[in-house]
Amino acid sequence: MVPCQPSTAERTAPGTSFRPAKLSPKYQVVIPPSIRKAFGLTPGQAIDVVVYDGRITLVPVKPIKSLRGIARGIDSRVPRDDDRV
Repeated sequence: MVPCQPSTAERTAPGTSFRPAKLSPKYQVVIPPSIRKAFGLTPGQAIDVVVYDGRITLVPVKPIKSLRGIARGIDSRVPRDDDRV
């Protein structure tokens, strides 16, 4: 198995951030404070773990309520069936 190490280009590419972290004996990773603050992460928050192309990506899960209002301004006057009102 080949270790998943980011290349020098990936570490220095514009718009990316590379902060080394260590894996504890319990397989836990501490997210650096600057990244926690930038993403507004809180203790106990759900995070999806995505494995793709030899990489592990952590994706913060946003509460469904955070989507409220994203379609503001869309015309919602469409014909509806009586049982769908």
